[in-house]
Amino acid sequence: MVEVFKTNVQTQEQADGIIEHLLVLFPNSKIGFDLEDCDKVLRVESDFFSMIELETALQTLDFQYENLI
Repeated sequence: MVEVFKTNVQTQEQADGIIEHLLVLFPNSKIGFDLEDCDKVLRVESDFFSMIELETALQTLDFQYENLI
């Protein structure tokens, strides 16, 4: 399953912190950001994916997101 999100992440350091946190929750996932895109896209690809866990993690980290798919 693949999910793509518009975010308000601005720096590579923020992106790296989010990726590190999400990989703890979803260890066998491919997670990345495209900070060059105007939507600061977060892409999560995983065989098992919980939207509730992802939303909770992003809210806890105080970042905004919007599902693009």
